[in-house]
Amino acid sequence: MTLTPSIQSTLTRYHREILAEMRAALQKVSDIATAPDENFDFYAYMRYHLGWVDTAFASVASNPGKLLRPTLLLLAYEAAGAAGLASDTPASTAYLARALPAAAALELTHNFTLIHDDIEDGDVERRHRVSTPGALGRPGSRRRASYRGETGGRA
Repeated sequence: MTLTPSIQSTLTRYHREILAEMRAALQKVSDIATAPDENFDFYAYMRYHLGWVDTAFASVASNPGKLLRPTLLLLAYEAAGAAGLASDTPASTAYLARALPAAAALELTHNFTLIHDDIEDGDVERRHRVSTPGALGRPGSRRRASYRGETGGRA
């Protein structure tokens, strides 16, 4: 399906802001994580899935995906009157500050469900690269094995 230039520009209008908010949200929770598991870093796992790092956790540039859900949320926010909150600067997106956390949460939740789907289905590829569980293993498998050992195998 080929999109017209106006539709394409509308759907990509807020990609930079959405990605920045997602990165900030993951960094914030990663920084305040109280009990990091030496065998598993959930936030590194998410960064790999989102295409921000490779399997060695080195930063990479990749396709962030369509970001359709958060984009639609922000467009609905605009349609409901938020655009009237905009400053006099036409290029300013400061008025989105109230909705960006919800947009980022929506996209992060969606991506969590994709990781879960890859684990449950045993998928080996997502977005033209090795799936997260295929590249990094199943999250919590070491923890479950440890738990079974501690409970005498009753897990």
